[in-house]
Amino acid sequence: MSEALNIRPERRGELDALRGVAAVCVVAYHALALHPPSREAMWALFCSPLYPLATGRPAVILFFVLSGFVLHGALSAERRATGRVDIGAFALKRFCRIWPPFAAAGLLAAAVAAAASVFATLPAQLLPAPMRGWPEDGYGLAALAGT
Repeated sequence: MSEALNIRPERRGELDALRGVAAVCVVAYHALALHPPSREAMWALFCSPLYPLATGRPAVILFFVLSGFVLHGALSAERRATGRVDIGAFALKRFCRIWPPFAAAGLLAAAVAAAASVFATLPAQLLPAPMRGWPEDGYGLAALAGT
């Protein structure tokens, strides 16, 4: 009887590991975009089997597909156990799980920016660098200056 009430599906470590690899690939892509290596190194990377790992798009797609699979598993387990899915409760739990770290990161970024007086004297190195495929018009903090 107690097993039927346990609707939390067991964690699958291999999926968490794949999502972690995808997240690291996205961070590596952004690091390469901000601090590109030499032209020869970039060509060597683009011609190697590691190219899909160094581009952000496949990693983001993989992360979202795996996340959708995990969320589907949780909702399916709830439906099997209770015969229904309470989307409102599920969304509230997800919000309460995701929002606090998001808010903390935003507050930390604002505190660091204020402590470093970033908004008073903004060196060009702190501006976001445009990435391939993104429109360059109005990209970065310069777009906010006129508002």
